[in-house]
Amino acid sequence: MRTSDFNFEQDYFYLLGNAYSISSINCKNEEELSKYLKKKSMQVLTQMVREQEQIMGIKEPYKVAIRNTNAQFGSNSMKTHKLSFQLKLIYFSEEIIKSVVVHELAHDFYRNHQKEFYNVVYKYCPNYKEVQKKLKKGIHK
Repeated sequence: MRTSDFNFEQDYFYLLGNAYSISSINCKNEEELSKYLKKKSMQVLTQMVREQEQIMGIKEPYKVAIRNTNAQFGSNSMKTHKLSFQLKLIYFSEEIIKSVVVHELAHDFYRNHQKEFYNVVYKYCPNYKEVQKKLKKGIHK
């Protein structure tokens, strides 16, 4: 079942797969909530990227950026050595976020989505296929 990501009329938003009261963080409007979520996203994603870089043996740390779009959930720019993530990713569980981080970091080894690329993804995220289904269906947990 798909649920919306936040609803000011019903006073909730999703963060890391769990629902929270908007009033508990003193956000008065969508703009304030977006700023709060962007700051939280930056913290969570930067930490997760750093952990996965170590696990995957990536030597040069990536810059991390958060964008507020409805496009893909993540991207890896070889030119700028930067990973960009969609703001809405923070609504999902850490397991789902990790699958996107691993996917983007796997591009450090293989630029395209060939078999070897997915071998790297599945090595570091064995349940990748299942969590990607949840992400695409909008299931937060």
